Amino acid sequence: MSQQPAEEKMDVDSEGVLAAAASTSSAAAAAPTASTSQGSPPPVPAAGTSGLSGKSAPEGKNVMAGSATVPSVTCSLHPLVIMNISDHWTRTRAQKGSKPLAFGALIGKQKGRNIEVMNSFELKYDIINDDVVIMMDYYHVKEEQYKQVFSDLDFLGWYTTDGVPTEKHINIHKQICEINECPIMLLLDPLSRNMNQLPISVYESVIDIVQGDAMMLFVPLSYTLATEEAERIGVDHVARMSTNESDENSTVVEHLLAQYSAIKMLNSRVKIVLAYIKAVESGQLEPNQEILRMAYSLSRRLPVVQNPAFKEEFYTQSNDVGLITYLGALTKVSNDMNQLVNKFNVLYDRQGMEPDYRENRSTLQIGKPEKSEMETNGAASSPRENHKRKDTIDWTEYFMAMAFLAAKRSKDPSTQVGACIVNEDKRVVGLGYNGFPTGCNDDEFPWSKTSSDPLETKYLYVCHAEVNAILNKNSADVKNCTMYVALFPCNECAKIIIQSSIREVVYMSDKHAHKEHTIAAKRMFDAAGVKYTKYQPRHSRILIDFTEIDWDSLNQLPATPVKH
Repeated sequence: MSQQPAEEKMDVDSEGVLAAAASTSSAAAAAPTASTSQGSPPPVPAAGTSGLSGKSAPEGKNVMAGSATVPSVTCSLHPLVIMNISDHWTRTRAQKGSKPLAFGALIGKQKGRNIEVMNSFELKYDIINDDVVIMMDYYHVKEEQYKQVFSDLDFLGWYTTDGVPTEKHINIHKQICEINECPIMLLLDPLSRNMNQLPISVYESVIDIVQGDAMMLFVPLSYTLATEEAERIGVDHVARMSTNESDENSTVVEHLLAQYSAIKMLNSRVKIVLAYIKAVESGQLEPNQEILRMAYSLSRRLPVVQNPAFKEEFYTQSNDVGLITYLGALTKVSNDMNQLVNKFNVLYDRQGMEPDYRENRSTLQIGKPEKSEMETNGAASSPRENHKRKDTIDWTEYFMAMAFLAAKRSKDPSTQVGACIVNEDKRVVGLGYNGFPTGCNDDEFPWSKTSSDPLETKYLYVCHAEVNAILNKNSADVKNCTMYVALFPCNECAKIIIQSSIREVVYMSDKHAHKEHTIAAKRMFDAAGVKYTKYQPRHSRILIDFTEIDWDSLNQLPATPVKH
């Protein structure tokens, strides 16, 4: 085997990323869940570590938060994203040089505290005064195009090809914050020589006080590889056997190499025929009628057809073939779905009831415990009935759950927030959720988060949950009360909370901590003596089951006697 040039060897290293992703995704298929491979956070870079363009960061400048900072979200990464980034970097390096800059957007879904990165696309940028400036106009065009195809995917963050976070990444991250309030950053190091794990690290940003100044810092996130069956097969098919240690190629590579060799040979033979004809035409060779007849026959074998009727018939046949192919795929999918439904029905019939979620320790079942065997057989009541239940939820969990339940009434398509106000006697005095004011039609006012016209966004019209809860109070005032809310209040809500003499705010999420309105709200709370506490739930879910009461078997009053 011949020695590979240095440039080609670097290409192989980037393919190793695909091979590692494919092998990991193959292991994912054998696991019962989608999450397969746990990504360990990278080490904290020291001051002066190499930055985006190979230059050092300022001395003593550390962009990583302390190890005591706990991440607020978990991340699931699809292999397709890794494949896209590797392909983007390889193409950019081939066009611009050996140390390219590659930037792109990450799109996917976010449900609660879990972020699932499912796809990505490239971003354009400019270099101004040695700083990277993302072209926002290009992003909005690409976002609109992707929304037409993937309407359920949202912008989650951005990626770049580098090793460790630096101060320049902070500057770019602040630009991305204009699109998403709390984006994530993904770093992929295509030049990494470590073949034992993927050269990928994921970060989120937090605002921390460093030497008296508020600074944005990165917090490493652990990630898992999530893959579906079709995605796993596709990535494995493309990237199989493409590492440096093996000479074998995937089926796709072998097919492309065969086509390349055939076209190359055809091109060389055509050049020989053309050179012979030119030599005959110039008088350098004597004409051979047999060879000229063969060349003429070859040139007439595949004539160029310019007939409009031929083009119409050709496109018609192509469409028919494509429709038949799609029909076969739809038939297969329908058959697979039918088999899934049949298996589900068999499992449901064997259970004879809906699945019991109480086996999951992270879910709390609200309701009575199951009856014992003695109770089911009509025997004397169990001694357990003579004692109080001990598996109840505590007060904080109860009131926070009420806030989340109130949020279910919100019609905001992107963010649903609820608030619950409780007095010193643990009595609820107010509930509210975010929405438009009374009398403002939900179908006529805009729900959009971004628009070129500020009047066409929701921010100028929506009333926050905290304000609605205070206005909906069922008492004279809310003095010395506690407010339970899913999201940390903004500065406008903080003003009303302070003016209403609420003494404490218990919140679940502080995802806007780096925003000015949240920093201002905390500053006002500290000055006014309003305590704010982050709630740490004991359970990830609280299940309310309306079917736990057998309404049909309840004792009914005797029927009214019929008057004869």
